[in-house]
Amino acid sequence: MSEDTTTARMRAIIQESAGGPEVLTLAEVDRPEPMPTEVLVQVHAAGGVGHLAVQLAKHLGAYVIGTARGSKHAFVHALGADEVIDYTEEDFAETVRDVDLVIDSIGGDYGARSLQTLRNGGTLAQLNPEPDEELLRQAGERGIWAGFVLVEPDNAAMATIAELVEAGRLGVEVDTVLPFEQAAKAHELGETNRATGKIVLTVAG
Repeated sequence: MSEDTTTARMRAIIQESAGGPEVLTLAEVDRPEPMPTEVLVQVHAAGGVGHLAVQLAKHLGAYVIGTARGSKHAFVHALGADEVIDYTEEDFAETVRDVDLVIDSIGGDYGARSLQTLRNGGTLAQLNPEPDEELLRQAGERGIWAGFVLVEPDNAAMATIAELVEAGRLGVEVDTVLPFEQAAKAHELGETNRATGKIVLTVAG
């Protein structure tokens, strides 16, 4: 598979993951042909990023492996994940090999560990933060595309996401709803990486 193809599909998979249903990238989510040969690892698959990425990946036909605490495995399986790894008991970097794509929404040492799971020529999409020079060097030696993925507005993709939601094929799990004045608390909750689904701020109006 070419780098351009892998990158396009990767960006399609993480539409909602990086932003929200109102901000999407690429209309690739409505591509007519499936991609059943691709294997995705979604780090923190029960989170606000991960639980949507899992659903979109399955919509595209990917085989999905997610990481989550044992108490959240039923939830992640219900999203469509084919396998779920309890990261408190097992290091996915030691047991998963030759996957096509990893979406890392956590950062830190997950980038380097994710490289261990990827096949040569695979794709590592990092949502936070940007990969450092050493990670990029290691990835480049194996022909792996590694990079920080941003979100761009895309009306066609937004329409497709809306159709998936209306058809019951894409659902949004809300973990916590807080008023805008408690944005700092929402940020703190997000940094724990323990939320199941999205943390929502409401604005009085």
